[in-house]
Amino acid sequence: MSDISEIYNKPKYLPFLIYCREHHYKAMEDLARCPFHLLTKEPGFTPLLASRVKAVYITFCKAGKNTDNMQGQTGECPEPEQPKAAVKAPVLPKTLSEPELVILLHAYFEKNGDRLISIDDACKAAGGRAKRAEIAKILQNVAWCRIVDKGTFFYAPIN
Repeated sequence: MSDISEIYNKPKYLPFLIYCREHHYKAMEDLARCPFHLLTKEPGFTPLLASRVKAVYITFCKAGKNTDNMQGQTGECPEPEQPKAAVKAPVLPKTLSEPELVILLHAYFEKNGDRLISIDDACKAAGGRAKRAEIAKILQNVAWCRIVDKGTFFYAPIN
């Protein structure tokens, strides 16, 4: 089993050796689970350094210097992990109808009943699916909301 520090022994690989220590990679076989595509986001890494690190790993695997049982008896390194396709978040409707907006705002105000709520907070609670003027109009006309000033409201439970 080859130690990572034996292969990446030049000073230019110091950021990678620090990264390996932080992520508990000790042997070259551990790099099979290393996300090489994310290395450029780590401190001290340039795109060139990340590319070199991956190239050294691939060269190491192809050279067959990994006969210390890295992947069964085949003598081949496993391929590094590829980036996974992003999971798409559920698409929210572009705008909310007025009844849906009233229900959403009521739940938000009820949850935050112990504090003052600005119109900006209410807009964030709506998730950008309603206009500021529409939210202000609703808050001025519902029984469970009281107005402090033009842009500040609070929850008043209905008895």
